[in-house]
Amino acid sequence: FVILGITPSQYRFQDWLRYAIASTGSLFSKFDPEVLLLEFGVDRPNDMKHLVTFFRPDIGILINSNNTHSANFEKLQETTKETFERLIAKENGFIFEKANEAILYNLDDPEVVSQISRFNGKFAVPYSEVNNPSIRKFEVSLSGTKINYTYLGQEFSINHSQPLLEEYRSTFELVIKLAEYMKVKPENLQKGLEAYELPASRCSIFDGLKETHILDSSYNSSFVPTASALKLLKDIAPKRKVAILGDMRE
Repeated sequence: FVILGITPSQYRFQDWLRYAIASTGSLFSKFDPEVLLLEFGVDRPNDMKHLVTFFRPDIGILINSNNTHSANFEKLQETTKETFERLIAKENGFIFEKANEAILYNLDDPEVVSQISRFNGKFAVPYSEVNNPSIRKFEVSLSGTKINYTYLGQEFSINHSQPLLEEYRSTFELVIKLAEYMKVKPENLQKGLEAYELPASRCSIFDGLKETHILDSSYNSSFVPTASALKLLKDIAPKRKVAILGDMRE
């Protein structure tokens, strides 16, 4: 879909037919980006193993091994007796096996670290929000997030318009380390960080009636992001706080 320039909406038979027809025009157009960043969605055993058979990346990136999207690993967990985090890390680790040039990995996640031996290339690049982090300040308020960071020996500061979950600190650390590896100009990195927008219903802030504010983080969830959203609510809500929780399907 990304390569063909199609944004899917539904997945009925008629939708697939429409996508197939729309894609014919893209087959004859030139698709030659300087950088193509793809997220490989893994929610069951053998997903990553399959994906890297036809998309072999130059750079493989692993952020964490949280047990989000773990429901389809239950049978494997029962037979192996390994943790969901270990099983998910093993599946995601196929991207390290197939990376041609380099890997970037979260040094703070032991399950991710356990997979780096599967990489046979030259450049294994760690990042961390604990050990020598690039981000010096990550301050969240109702009006947004203030981030101070160092890049190539210089100090920078950005103001993001949304309050961000604490986990985004680790994500921004990755972005800075990736930019450093790819020799991105400081001004381009700063511009990109400031322009980054979260998808709808992920920490979206709306003004309500009678001087209230609504923090919409209803996209979907497992336990960890729900707990993180409740912590964010606690940190930024000025007075009374009300949480409305729906189903967590995992």
